[in-house]
Amino acid sequence: MPSDSVMALLLALDREGDALRKGELASLPAIAEEKARLAAEIQKRPVSNQDIEILRAKASANANLLAAAIRGIKTARSRLDALSDVRNVLSVYGPAGRMERVPTKRSDLERKA
Repeated sequence: MPSDSVMALLLALDREGDALRKGELASLPAIAEEKARLAAEIQKRPVSNQDIEILRAKASANANLLAAAIRGIKTARSRLDALSDVRNVLSVYGPAGRMERVPTKRSDLERKA
């Protein structure tokens, strides 16, 4: 049976995984601090290879979730940037056949029907 410190770290890893799955990224720094504290406690005592493997598997799964979250955020950021470009820049083909970007300017005139 795992020690109390190992069990506490396993629970922290479970909370981290849940937070990543739910997109609750704001809770990750507090969980990271708790994991660091628990890992320091665990290093002071002998830990079985089985416990180490369980911890490694959970940490690896969370690393994969974190990488997926980062990819998702980067993709969303790229999409938002592309939408912003569509709103602010018009892409046209010039006389030479090359694509040119023409900034669009909002008119300050108020138009009334």
